[in-house]
Amino acid sequence: MTFKLAQSLIRKVTDNPWLTISKTRRVFLSRKRAFTWLNKVVDDGCVDNYRFAYLNDKRSIEEYAKQVKEGCCGFIDCSVRIGLRRALIGCNYGH
Repeated sequence: MTFKLAQSLIRKVTDNPWLTISKTRRVFLSRKRAFTWLNKVVDDGCVDNYRFAYLNDKRSIEEYAKQVKEGCCGFIDCSVRIGLRRALIGCNYGH
């Protein structure tokens, strides 16, 4: 699945045509390191609804979209690479 198709699916599931996923050039060796980076970027004491999906896994993209829809308050969603695989990573914050 391409980045645009994934973003389109997430917009459809969340019923939010304006939802934007930031494209970054960040590359990580593991999901754990990607989440460590995300926590530094968010820098908020109240973070939850962590989410992750590889772009080539439609089922995980659909689950990711459901998690986005269930979130509240502030949110961040980014496109990153884990090794050679493109992925989406995100969370909600600022409750």
